[in-house]
Amino acid sequence: MNISAYEQSKNITTTGDYVTNAPGQGPSLSTSGSDISARFSTESFIAWFILDIALAIFVLFGNSLTIAAVATTHALQTQANMYIVSLAAADMFAGVYLLLDAIWVLPVSGKIFDENKSVCLMKYVVLYLCLSASMLTMICISIDKLLFLGAPFLHRRVVTGEKTLVVIILSWIVSAFYGSVVCYENQFEYGQGCQMHQVLTDTFIFYGNTTPVALAVVVIAGCYLEIVRIVAKQRRKIQALNQPSEHDRDSYKKSVKLFLTVLGVFVLCWSPFVVQGFIMYIFEENHDYHRAFLLLALLNCGLNFFIYAWKNKDFKTAFRRILFESCKNEHDVS
Repeated sequence: MNISAYEQSKNITTTGDYVTNAPGQGPSLSTSGSDISARFSTESFIAWFILDIALAIFVLFGNSLTIAAVATTHALQTQANMYIVSLAAADMFAGVYLLLDAIWVLPVSGKIFDENKSVCLMKYVVLYLCLSASMLTMICISIDKLLFLGAPFLHRRVVTGEKTLVVIILSWIVSAFYGSVVCYENQFEYGQGCQMHQVLTDTFIFYGNTTPVALAVVVIAGCYLEIVRIVAKQRRKIQALNQPSEHDRDSYKKSVKLFLTVLGVFVLCWSPFVVQGFIMYIFEENHDYHRAFLLLALLNCGLNFFIYAWKNKDFKTAFRRILFESCKNEHDVS
């Protein structure tokens, strides 16, 4: 009697599933693939789980606080902050991915990802949706800042809330399409596992990660360098008329600091992940490092809260009101 491919995948110990033996024998663990003991040692599995949960809480807390601040504060409901809300929403998908990854790391629930193609691919659809939406929004923010400083009259006349909303919707449509590519470009096999290198081809990992990161770096760097140039030019004009004030010096320093912070944090977080993807593409190894560097890249989604929201005085005031007044109200009720 012929044995189906499905039955073979459940009985060959190299597939990596929990194998059901002949009647009378209990289930045994295979030595690779989806078996959590094969993927990670006990210490490693606990460490990955803790890292996933801790980073998810960090990312979700900061970005949900940003959205709550704008939703409850009329002064923050501006055209520019529409992009900040969109960025926070995009970055929250990173937190969702981290929670899914934490569930996958667990021995029992991880088996669901390893044996179910739709569930496994859902994790990477969320990841690439987040990656694309976050970077496209950061690009929009940098372009908006450049137009505001470089062409203020044009910005005031052309850039409206309605047009900003259209841009945001289009960026999310593009991001949704980008994330859905995972559904067509994958090499998922039953029982093989649900790690990135097992599900996605090295070619897709390399080009799929490098393209949006490279685009974001080029556009963001170009915009902020132009912002620094504009501020420096304005400063020179003021110097030609009279002595520059302390405010002028602070504006120039602030623009340079903003450029270094935005681009520096982005490059530091994402470049190891992209470089490691290139190494995997060429040498097909070091998958564990790639997983660690992905967590570093997703850390950027939590740090955006400090870069774009926390440094703003109006946001800080709203954060204090949300956090401390809610605590005070709970204390009064008790």
